[in-house]
Amino acid sequence: AERWLQLESVLEELRPRTLWNPLRPHDLVEALLDLIEKAKQELVSPQAYAEWALARLETCNPDDEVLRALLERHAECAAVAAALQERMRRSALLDHDDCILLADAVLREHPAARAAICGAAEYVMVDEFQDTNLAQARLVETLTADRGNLLVVADDDQSIYKFRGASLANLDR
Repeated sequence: AERWLQLESVLEELRPRTLWNPLRPHDLVEALLDLIEKAKQELVSPQAYAEWALARLETCNPDDEVLRALLERHAECAAVAAALQERMRRSALLDHDDCILLADAVLREHPAARAAICGAAEYVMVDEFQDTNLAQARLVETLTADRGNLLVVADDDQSIYKFRGASLANLDR
């Protein structure tokens, strides 16, 4: 609910041209939250998303109005995601996906933290690995990078979290 309220405030503040409808200001909140969640799960930052959209806009055929409109909407979605991220940071709020991303960042960027946390676990086993998304799989890889003692248990016939970004590609990797 807090993410919803924060995004509502961001939309009210930014009023992006293709996303804001003052008569129905809440229509896209759920869809935008879903988009932002999926981006985090795929390790796509708001900045990378914006760069992608703007680069495509620069090379887009000016006569292709439909593609231009779509790319402009993507750029606005990226701006909303960046503003939401900054607003949540200022408010000291984290969502589930932020916790995974920040844990991975701390372990990657701070050797002392990595040694203290990862050094304590000689072996790591992850059950239901078929239900991990890319960000979760990367955190597991970071946790086990120094020793490499990782066992995953998975059954691709039981994957039930595709709606949360779970990817069988993690098993292939």
